[in-house]
Amino acid sequence: MTSPSTTTTPDAILEAARAALGTAPPADALAGFLDAGWQFLRRHPLLLDLTVSRVHRPANDDPHDVVPPRLERLIRRGQHTGDFDGSPPAAWLAAAVIGLQHAAAEEIADGRLTAPEAAALCLASALRLRGGGDRP
Repeated sequence: MTSPSTTTTPDAILEAARAALGTAPPADALAGFLDAGWQFLRRHPLLLDLTVSRVHRPANDDPHDVVPPRLERLIRRGQHTGDFDGSPPAAWLAAAVIGLQHAAAEEIADGRLTAPEAAALCLASALRLRGGGDRP
């Protein structure tokens, strides 16, 4: 088995979305950010396998260390521009969005949702969390 960090780091997965994270409208950047997470899971389906009791956390480029700060910066940008609700702390919104994606991944792993269904529900829920409805 391959550790997620040995073939594709979170930075590599986010590379395609990276330019848009800072320049695209915040809701579109959030959609791209979530899509990068789904790309990561497609490349590492073992992460969805509930029979695996523990996946080794890499010493470097662990998604749990790399992803939240980037998402938090994106959310702060959206709050600054008024695209996202400014009342909840950006760190809380980032944790909530990541939690949504984890919940969606569990639904896929348990066979209750297909990957496209889970991704669509995750995006719709994340956009509601940010203080808006559907994707503009």
